[in-house]
Amino acid sequence: MLYETGNATLAMISDAGFRYQVEQANRISLPNFEKTIAVFTALALACFIARLSIRLIYLRRLDIDDLFLILATACFCAATAVLYQNCFLFFLNSAIFQSQELIFTRAFPPYITKLYNSTRPRNTFAALNWTAIYAVKFCFFTFFKPLIRHLCGLTRFYWISVTFTLLAWIVSVYEGFSFNRYTQQTISFDMASQKWYQQALAFGISLTIANIVSDIMLVSIPILLLRNSMMRPTTKWSIASFLCLSIFMVLCSIVRIAGWIPMDSHIPDLIWRFFWQQIEACIAITTASITVFRTIFIHHNRRNPRPICRNPMGINRIPYSSYTQQNSIRGPHTVLPGHSGQEIVPSLPPATYSGVPTYISKTSREKP
Repeated sequence: MLYETGNATLAMISDAGFRYQVEQANRISLPNFEKTIAVFTALALACFIARLSIRLIYLRRLDIDDLFLILATACFCAATAVLYQNCFLFFLNSAIFQSQELIFTRAFPPYITKLYNSTRPRNTFAALNWTAIYAVKFCFFTFFKPLIRHLCGLTRFYWISVTFTLLAWIVSVYEGFSFNRYTQQTISFDMASQKWYQQALAFGISLTIANIVSDIMLVSIPILLLRNSMMRPTTKWSIASFLCLSIFMVLCSIVRIAGWIPMDSHIPDLIWRFFWQQIEACIAITTASITVFRTIFIHHNRRNPRPICRNPMGINRIPYSSYTQQNSIRGPHTVLPGHSGQEIVPSLPPATYSGVPTYISKTSREKP
């Protein structure tokens, strides 16, 4: 009887009251959701524009890693447009599972048709967002490739990582379209639909774990590359801070999966997942964009050249003591001008891209 009284009270609320309850039904309110995403989106786009400007002004060309980043940004912008256009429907889709009494209000029936039709934009958002995230990963993979091409063990690990990441992207895009009955089942509230929801939750957790694993594999490449170098620890940390920026994507994935898993109820928080997936895409584009800022300092060094250091810093000059002792890397020795008899151990071939590799390699190639 108390339940019926509650329904009768809710049935009399206005459309504005209904919208307010929907906006506040989730862990993140709709106004805070939109404002936070707007701030991160503006930051990501500003960094992306700055990267392209630097590449075109100082380098006067775009490389393959830039093309992957352009693809990621295009998909990200499209996903953001879909998200803002259907934001209230996504909140309503989640709210009717969090507060089922909303279905019995007079303001709910006009939204039923829109809810049934919201499946396509939801799937489109998921596919575009996952594509943006994985395109940034391939952006990093692209400019790591020339740095490890003469290291057989690391090259094998590199291609294993690329293959795993590609498969993870395919499955992630497929996920949005394979569970396309979400909207219809959220309205029925029967046991079968909740069982299906738990299956979708398990599949979504698997995708997030695959995303985290691919990020860890990506971060491992520069760590393995720098591990045996004879550079100073401070130099290693300086280089690794740029090469391992994708670690922030791992943190976003962990937060997303931790908040998405239901605690008090049996229903996962869909809005929490959408929010952190969008934030992860923002951070991915931002981290991939700021790595090119090293080019500004390289251009300054060209105008103000300094003498060659006794121990060059370039990745093409990283001495690998363990590799040289085992004759793993063979090549002619290099003698510094004016230092007869002082040899540098065989070196890796120079990088051909100038994003993150420029940060490592260009300074060592300056001439006095």
